[in-house]
Amino acid sequence: PLPKPKRCRQFTLDNFVSRMKFRKVKDTTGTGHHSLVEVGDFEFVNPTNQISEMFISSRIFLERDFLRFVGFPIDNPIALGVLTKKIKKEWDEKYKELKSVDIPEPLLKVLTVDSKKEQIRLLKNLSLNNEQLVAFLIRAGEDFGYSYSQYTGEHLPKGLADKKLPTLAELKEDGEVKIIGETEMTKGQVKQSIEQRHVAVSKFLDKGDKWHCLMQMLAHCT
Repeated sequence: PLPKPKRCRQFTLDNFVSRMKFRKVKDTTGTGHHSLVEVGDFEFVNPTNQISEMFISSRIFLERDFLRFVGFPIDNPIALGVLTKKIKKEWDEKYKELKSVDIPEPLLKVLTVDSKKEQIRLLKNLSLNNEQLVAFLIRAGEDFGYSYSQYTGEHLPKGLADKKLPTLAELKEDGEVKIIGETEMTKGQVKQSIEQRHVAVSKFLDKGDKWHCLMQMLAHCT
């Protein structure tokens, strides 16, 4: 089940950014590592600011990590400045793309309709891809004045919820399980947790007393 959202109003600054975690995990071969970016929950932020910060921060981390790996002196202030400028330019281009994405008109209309019955009618048989979802969040903030919050929760198979999961696990096409990090689970249990684990991501849009929730259900998360 999803954790109960706090829904408190203490995080109302437009420039508040969620706490992003950047980690490097050594590969089992000892010759490389995995670079991980995790986005925590956040509340009542400006959608465009949040999305741009996630894009820019994660791209800088991943590209800087790769350049370090190949021996490029990226920690030089000048080199890092050039990289940052490059990523920000990429965001500007991505932002233009997102602003031009076609969003279903019924979805936008939901933001202005108070009748629940009418909202249900508008959303009937409506589907979105990821690009449309991100574009919609931006439009909701910029054109309709909504703030953006996100909460996550996960459900593991019965009997595995209290066990220590490995840092990383990969289920390969041939059924073999690759495990990185310590765990008290067997390979069979790790495979089961991958196949039967479900993650729920709740995205809230708030404007005064009005709020809307979009739920993403992610299955087979490794």
